[in-house]
Amino acid sequence: MPDVIPDPKPLAVSRTYAIDGDDDLPPEENPQPSLDEIFKDFDSSNGNLPIVYGGSINPELPDNGIRKPAFYGTHFMFPEGEWPIVFEDLGTEGIGESRPHTTTEAILFLALEFHFQKRMPTATVLSNMNCYYTDENRRSHVSPDVMVVDPPLPLSPTLRSYRIGRTGPAPFLTVEVLSERTHRQGDFGLKPILYASFGVQEYLIVDVTGEFMPERLLLKKRVGDERWDDEYDTGEGVVSSYGFRVAIEGDGQVRVSDDSTGHAYPRPDEANEIAMERDELVVERDEILEQRNEILRQRNEEARARLAAETRFRNEAKARAEAEARAKAEAQARQEAETRGLEEARTRKETEARLRELEVELARIRGQNPNTN
Repeated sequence: MPDVIPDPKPLAVSRTYAIDGDDDLPPEENPQPSLDEIFKDFDSSNGNLPIVYGGSINPELPDNGIRKPAFYGTHFMFPEGEWPIVFEDLGTEGIGESRPHTTTEAILFLALEFHFQKRMPTATVLSNMNCYYTDENRRSHVSPDVMVVDPPLPLSPTLRSYRIGRTGPAPFLTVEVLSERTHRQGDFGLKPILYASFGVQEYLIVDVTGEFMPERLLLKKRVGDERWDDEYDTGEGVVSSYGFRVAIEGDGQVRVSDDSTGHAYPRPDEANEIAMERDELVVERDEILEQRNEILRQRNEEARARLAAETRFRNEAKARAEAEARAKAEAQARQEAETRGLEEARTRKETEARLRELEVELARIRGQNPNTN
């Protein structure tokens, strides 16, 4: 069954404080409650989170200006026209993040970047960035471990904070990795209320250790404007409507995959290994390309040499053919000359024989002895 937004049961509010959040005023003109005052009723044993509302403290207000959020039935109501003013990390400065927390956060950030680069290129994944959600107090913010936004324009690479309505729309996905510090700050209590209030569609809560949430994974999905539908991990992980699956593997670390293809996105250490392997493959590829280019250069040189040789051969063959043609022509000319010589010799011989016959005939006609001179 979907939970009503928000479920008031896990939320324990000890007190709320009204402060004026004008950053432009000097401290002496903009007095603020001290940390001791704000946290004197803070009960660290059950994770109570002090909630501070905007507006100056008015002694004439009931409870000396202290106003409390109201529960009406199953619905959590903020005072009309007011947003809760939340200062993340306030009072928990001495509690650092554990290694599982930072590792899990890094895995989720990198994997969601991989996923949305493919599925929603206009989306931007941000990590531990202050998200300002109201102008009633400019310092009021939350800092999700990971949030995904879809701004109308690309965000500046030097962006230091995100203000809803000014930088872009509200995040459509937020992720909180539970730890002693974040659990005390209201990951189960106040944040579902806030995230629902400014339009977050999915809220993923992760506890790889199971110390604060035995199920270890909880994906809260918006159902209309008033309800969260809770999906706990039952062994196969949880599946987002944005197309990714989150599961905790046998090594105790979270894994994000594309739910439609089953492709597992690499974790940071795996991404480093993949990058190193890729670099090695690039070097190997470059060496292979260099060898290939060298072979191509050699083949080109050999082809040019063969072409030159073939050209020389053709030229020589042509020269030989021309020489043979000239020789043949010369031989034919000689033969023709010899034939003409023989013909001329035969003609001379015949002519000389005819002359002798004529001389004999002439001599006979003259009556002379042809044997005398």
